[in-house]
Order: sequence, then C-alpha cells, then structure tokens
Amino acid sequence: MKKITVLSAVCLSAGLVACGGGDPKSASSKPDNLFPDGYVPPSSASSSSSSVSNIVNQTIPYHENFDAANNTRSFFSANYKSLNTDTSLPFYFATGGFLDELGNPSPTATSWITADANRKLRIGNGRLSLGQTKLEVNTTTADETVPTWGEFDLSKPYKVSFCVVEAGGASSSNFELYVDNNSTGGNNSIYGAGNASRILQMAVTNLVPGTRQEVVVPKAAGEKQIGRATSFFQIRVSSGGWAVIDDVVVEYAGEPHGFTLPACVAENSIAPQPETPPTTPAAPTIIAGDAELVASWASVGTGVTYEVAYNTVNDVASATAFSGNPVDGTSAQLSGLINGQEYFVWVKAKNVIGSSEYSPSASGTPVAPTGIDASKEWGFNSFEYSALVSGTSGTVAVTISETAYDADGLKIFLNNGTALRYRFDSNSWNYNGNSFRSSDSRVPAVGEVVAELRAYVGTPVVASRAATITFTVKQTGSGQAGKAVIVDQDNRVVSVTDIADSTITVDIPVALAEGHSTTELRAFYSREGTSSGGMDLIKLVKSYADSPISSSSSSSSEASSSVPASSSSAPSSEAARSSAPASSSEASSSVASSVDGGVTSSSSSSAASSGAALLSEDFATADTTNFFTNAYKAIPTDSSLPLYVATAGSTRVSFANGELSMNNARFTIGDKGGATAAGVQPNGSYDLTNAYRVKFTITAIAGTGNVQVYVDNNTTSAGSSIHSAIGSTASRLTQIAASSITTFPHEVVIESAVGTATSFFQIRADSAVTNLTIDNLTIEYQ
Repeated sequence: MKKITVLSAVCLSAGLVACGGGDPKSASSKPDNLFPDGYVPPSSASSSSSSVSNIVNQTIPYHENFDAANNTRSFFSANYKSLNTDTSLPFYFATGGFLDELGNPSPTATSWITADANRKLRIGNGRLSLGQTKLEVNTTTADETVPTWGEFDLSKPYKVSFCVVEAGGASSSNFELYVDNNSTGGNNSIYGAGNASRILQMAVTNLVPGTRQEVVVPKAAGEKQIGRATSFFQIRVSSGGWAVIDDVVVEYAGEPHGFTLPACVAENSIAPQPETPPTTPAAPTIIAGDAELVASWASVGTGVTYEVAYNTVNDVASATAFSGNPVDGTSAQLSGLINGQEYFVWVKAKNVIGSSEYSPSASGTPVAPTGIDASKEWGFNSFEYSALVSGTSGTVAVTISETAYDADGLKIFLNNGTALRYRFDSNSWNYNGNSFRSSDSRVPAVGEVVAELRAYVGTPVVASRAATITFTVKQTGSGQAGKAVIVDQDNRVVSVTDIADSTITVDIPVALAEGHSTTELRAFYSREGTSSGGMDLIKLVKSYADSPISSSSSSSSEASSSVPASSSSAPSSEAARSSAPASSSEASSSVASSVDGGVTSSSSSSAASSGAALLSEDFATADTTNFFTNAYKAIPTDSSLPLYVATAGSTRVSFANGELSMNNARFTIGDKGGATAAGVQPNGSYDLTNAYRVKFTITAIAGTGNVQVYVDNNTTSAGSSIHSAIGSTASRLTQIAASSITTFPHEVVIESAVGTATSFFQIRADSAVTNLTIDNLTIEYQ
C-alpha cells in the first residue's frame, strides 16, 4: 500500500476579497426577490436563454464614462445598462472581486465605482465582463465548436482605449483585457494557446496616470483576428495591484469614434462609503512577551478601525478596553501585564455604518525573561521591527545598515538594495531576490564561505549547548531554481535546500551537537542564476536540548543538517545539500500531490487530546437515500442537520460494498450552512484550533482530473475561505491527480493545523474525475 502524506500548518487569519458560492444554503437557491433589482448572481450555468442566432449587437463605436453609476451595486444591474439581447439582464457582470453572492459590495473588496462627482471604475484583485449574454464565470474553454456569446461584433479590426486615472500596487500585478474569456487563464478561450484571448497585459506599475492606454487588434497585418461577430470583453486586475479607469471606448480601426472625450487627467479618486457594518474579525493571533502581549488579526476591509479588549477570564462583557482604541492597523501591543497570568483578547471592527460583534477570544500568557538564552518559537512580532523597516503595514523594506540589527532576539541584516522585507500582513520575512552578490551567483558548496552576503535573518545560539534550530521557508513565485541557505557566524554554508516548488512549505532543521562552537545561524536565499524569485521565512524555532519547546513540531525533513561538536561550521561534504519534500520524508515525488497551505505558528486554548477521533466513517450502512440525511449521521452539536451535505453532484454519489464512489461531485462534512468567502468565519461543527489528521483510502480512481480536500470552504475556488489571507490556496489541504495513482489501495494522510474553532471539510472529485472510490474516512487530532 502506498501512502500519501501531506503536512501543513497555517495560523488563522483572513484578508483579501473573494466571492463565495457553492454552499448548500447559498443565495443562488433563494427566491429572486432577495436580490437587488436587476442583479443576477454568478452561476456556472447559463443565466440567459439567448442563443447565438438571436444575439443583438451593441453599437460600435461604444463609450462608457461611468458618470451615471450611482454606486457599485447599481452599476452591475440591468437598470444601469442592460443587454440588448435581453433587457432584464445587466450588460456589466462582476466575474470576481466586486460583489458577494447577494449582490452587495463585498466589505473586503478593492474594486468599486468611485465616489467622485465624476464617477470612475476602480479594479483591484477583481474582474468584470462587458456584453456577456450568458452571465457565467470560468466557463469558457478552448473548444472551438462552442459558439461565443457576446454583444460586440469584433469580426473586423478594432481598437479599445481607456483613460488611466490612477494606478498602484505590486509590480507583479497586471491590468488585463480578454476577449471571449470569463476566466483568469489566457488559454481558456476558442483562440487557443499562447494566451491569445488576452489582448492586453500590462503591469499596473507601468500604467501612466493622465494618459490613454490603447490596444489595436490585430496588432499587425496578417495576425489572427481575436474576436467574433458575437464577442464579449473581460477586464481584470490581478491580486496585489489596482487601477482606476474612465472613458472606455471601443471603435473599429480606421473608423474614428467621433466622441468628444474629456481630457485624461491623473487624480486621486474617492472610495465609496460602506453600505453595511464590517464582518466580525477572526480570533486574533497572540504573541507573548515580557509583561506584554501583541495581538494581530486579519483585515476585514477598507475604511475600518478596530476596538481591542482583554480580560483575565474568558468573558468579553467584563473585559478592559485597550488604551490605544481605536486601532487603525491590524495589531495592538498590550503592555503592563502580569507575567504568568493568562489573558484573553478580543477584537471587533467598526466603520461609518456600525460595528461588528467581538471576535472569538484568543489567549496568551506573558512570561519573564530567563536571563539566559532560551528556547523560543518566533511567530514574528511586528512591533519589534518598527524601528528597522520603512512602514507599519503591507510589505516594507528593511532600512539599509552596515551592521546587523538586534530585534526580538533575532539578527536582521541588509546592506544593499531591497533584498529583505517584512510582511506585516502575514508576519513573515520576505527575501526579495538574491541575498548575495547578484542574480547570476550560485551558492557555494556546504562548508565553503559565502562572499558578500547582503541580507539575512539569523538567531544567536550558545556555543557548546546542544540545540536544534528550524527555519520554515517557502518559495515565492513558481518555476524557480531557488535555494534556502543556512550559514553560521562566519558565513560558512551549513545547509542548502531546494525550494523551487512554491506550493510546498519546507522545514529546515539544523542540529547542533553538545560541545559545538557555533554562535549564530543565518538564513538567506539564492536565485541560483535565474532573474526572478524570492523566499518567505515564515517561522523560526530555537530549541535547546536542556529546555526544549514542547509546542515545536519540527519534522524529520530530508533537509536536516547536523553541525558536530568538533567543528564551528558545517561538515565539508555535500551530505547536507538536499531537496526537501513537503515536510515529511514520506511525501513521495512520484505522487502528484500538493500542499496549498503555508506553515506558521498559531496559539490554541483547546484541550483536544492527541489522536482523539472526530469522525470514523466506514460507509457500511450508507446508501443513496440516507447518506445526506440527519437520520444517517447528524452534526454533533445540532441533530437536526445532516453531517454530510452534497454541494454538487448528489446524484453522482453512490455506495457499494461499504465504499463511497463519486464523479464530478463534492460534499461537505460538518458544515452548518452559509457561503464561505475571504474574511467570513466558517459555520462548521469541528474545533480545529489544534493540529489534526484526515485519512482515507482510495480503492479506485479514473479520469484526468484531481481529487481535492478543503477546510472551511464549500466552493470550488480555493480563495473563497477565511484562510485566503495566508495564501490564495491555503484552504485546499491537498490536490491529488487521478493519473498519478497507479496501484491500489492508496492511503491518503493529511496532517494540518489550518482551521478555526468552527471548521468543516469538503471532499471533491472534479469534472474530469470519472470515478473516485474511497473507504475508511477518519478525522482525528494529531
């Protein structure tokens, strides 16, 4: 029997925008009169009965100046502008990032109609279609036999232009314009590979405010015409950036539009006022210090301040308000506390409309310093770094210095460029490119000295005292040749670890034997000759053998290195250079399995015992009539609700010989209902504030698709979860390619700490899986 083991551990936080969906009690199953007038919710099925033969084209030249758009909600309604083909349907359709399922502006969105007197369109981590007669998302494919379904006749050369009013964000974020594509993949259209449907892609940092940006199709004589007689557009700005545009014009080449356009002017736009109170924040993350606690939490939207309260008992009603309220950022330092006393902390959000409820509590206990170097687990304390970075939120560079900073018990060093930054949103250190010399450099062999090291994060260690220091890292970006490198106080290489796979978080433990002469270990990043790539240092654990950290759980990764007592540096052999698996030596590279969550520290007050079973399911008495009912199994805390809920394809789930089979289907375990989305607390029945394990056996599988297991997500989009702030795919615990499994039975084991006090799971076989048969499903605490 082969065994797939997937390890992940991510602390709870939430942040960026997502549009939820796929919940058994979702808005799409509610009466139409719950939606705003003219609003049509996103659907994976056609929202219009229009066929190609009866599509009524828009007039070209076409001009949109957004002036009549009162707000974001109304802009996406038929009352603002309807399709010619069906006047009950809106011409503009939010394909992501603007609205929630009920058509309300998402409180965490960064896309909206501005509140300027001269209205404009702001897009940030969002997208919308223009003239799509089937109001669908992510349904376009490369199948040329499927007719297009838009109202623009783009069968002859044309030009699209718009005024760039304002733009900003990360250089990795792009402004994109697609034709006949309602997805985020440029190849998902009838125009084929090479991202042909994406007629414009430009970094937001290259957009010039106060100028008109234009694209002509085809770009040169003889090139392929991207467009049909029934085409639509999609505009997108990818995550990390934003742009404000105005006066969008579509015209045919050689046929001037004739509109009198106002001057294109660069100016600051005004964000709209929120329409609803903010959502309740997730429980904060607590870092304990000497007579203090630092609480940090995920943002729940723009235009929000926070109120923090704390107490020595788990009762928010009698709690003490933080003296620094209201808090503009997402962290607070509680000082003057009593060492050894446990404190409970809550946070609530406020905007001009009202306040949320207080979050669930999180607790921590301040501790007095021991007077000697002690074992420690760093979740990274942003307050400690405020003096050496250039900001207090987002991703900010370290101030250049010729000597290392001492902060929070760490050594922080940068003497050139922006190769080291601190990410406040995720409490991690980001190596922004090569940490030594130039991008053409390769890291020296183990035992050799690195020249001209320009950036590192390190920790002092006591010579002769046996210890294990574990660095938890993750490649940023994909397809890179990057390596994580650990050196000692003399910059002599101790270990080199391949981290090219950006979906995997890697633990790198370095063992120091008793009697060693090492006084410091430092981590840095090497691009290994490529022109791009970086690394996040997510966690660092220093554990002395005479005072180990009981909560530290370093795995037996192949990246482990040992520095012997007789040497002040690493051994000269290449034995320490290795390619680390997902965090376990059992994670086989022959199995197409990936971990989408990162690794960071999290605090928990749960008293769950190791190995305690939450669910044991053998499907022995299950059948198609009872499995999705409370009569078969009910949620432990509410016997009126079924434990298992089909979120799609219930008729494609069957049972035989005590096993469950499914194809193109998915179901949740322990979900009480409510659409999941970024920033939204899940409504599940499992307390997953402690590390847990999910196990099941695959006895048969067929097809070309993937099997996926999610936590706190009842949709098919990995970002539609409270865990999306950690990473866009953090809620997806694993993804296994059906084609990778060739022998049976296969045991799948997922070990994780991604969860909340109200969590649930979802198992999915996607549309390309023609059969998945499983047995012996177990959920238990580690």
